[in-house]
Amino acid sequence: MKRTLIIITIIFTLLLQSCGNIRFHGPLSCTYFSIEKYRMNQISDVDITDDAAKEIIDILKCLEWDAPAVYFDGCANFHYYSFELQNVTVIYEPQLSRLHDTTHQRYANIDLPTQTKLDKLLGKTT
Repeated sequence: MKRTLIIITIIFTLLLQSCGNIRFHGPLSCTYFSIEKYRMNQISDVDITDDAAKEIIDILKCLEWDAPAVYFDGCANFHYYSFELQNVTVIYEPQLSRLHDTTHQRYANIDLPTQTKLDKLLGKTT
């Protein structure tokens, strides 16, 4: 029993350390941008629930952020989402499976399950 409690404590401590390095503070708002042939075509606010906003913030907290940010300018047709929080702006680029923290000039590549979850939270359909 004592050994199990120690293992649980170690695991919990590691989880807190991995998710607590970056602070993101809500509330969260989201804007969708669409670029076609290098022209801004569509800008619209994305209506997300409070629960979805909390889940998005949790995803942002637990990512492994790299610096400096990598920029890509190779798509004539491109869309992205801008997450505005109290202390940071994060750009979600679905085509590149990447999030870009513009405030701190760093990025995080995301895996397919995380991307699928973000898309679902944003109400994005394929």
